[in-house]
Amino acid sequence: MNRSIRTAVLTLLALGAIAVAAPPALAASSSLPTIVALVNAGVDGNAAGKARYEVRRDRTRFSVEVEKLDAGSYELRVGGAAQASLAVNSLGRGKAEFSTKRTGADRMKLPLDFDPSAQLIEVVQGGTVFLSVVFPSATGGNGSGGGNGSGGGGVPVDQRTRVDLVSTGAMAKAKGFTEYRVDSGRIRFKVEIEDVPAGSYAVAVDGVQRATLVAARDASTGEIQGEVQFDTKSEAGKLPLTFDPRGKLVAVQDGATTILQVVFPN
Repeated sequence: MNRSIRTAVLTLLALGAIAVAAPPALAASSSLPTIVALVNAGVDGNAAGKARYEVRRDRTRFSVEVEKLDAGSYELRVGGAAQASLAVNSLGRGKAEFSTKRTGADRMKLPLDFDPSAQLIEVVQGGTVFLSVVFPSATGGNGSGGGNGSGGGGVPVDQRTRVDLVSTGAMAKAKGFTEYRVDSGRIRFKVEIEDVPAGSYAVAVDGVQRATLVAARDASTGEIQGEVQFDTKSEAGKLPLTFDPRGKLVAVQDGATTILQVVFPN
């Protein structure tokens, strides 16, 4: 069934963050927000954005926010279907917000009647894709943005953030992701890679090597995978999290060659 494009009233914020629509079904309890960074398609090298999904006891919210785009009207697509007209202001910022319960603080938001889980999210203008990402399973609580730190000295807000690593082309099939999680004041950060030759790889954050990641063949799947985990709480098999990856370049390196990288969002 065709769905008409709905125009979203953009909220101008000092910090940009794209919100991506969440499933319409309500959950029995609240879950950690899912925040995923949008991947720059290379058309506008400065453009950035985030998609956010959150389940509360009485409603589900989804939003997409962009920044550093040229002013104008863009189309927000989810799974190939246009869900909103996203207006970017003279500051280069724009936001579209959806909710399953449009009352109170959500009364001006668009109705959330679609599920972005495992769907391609795109910000498009004139047929050209500027930003995109395949949104993870929303019920999994993954997301983008974040890192070590309490945000102004307070207690960190519970969340889980996942950002895909971008291949530099040095290893055509290489892929991976970074994940940041805050849970009851405990902060964890993980880097995982796959489809690379077995061996050791350096994990660098802001140009400083933080760990050596060993990729090996998984006996159960036959795939070559590797990961390294950091934690603010001492735990076997995890390294101490003594740095903040927010706003920093996270890179996986094979010797002097960077094979995967991403600037982790703030």
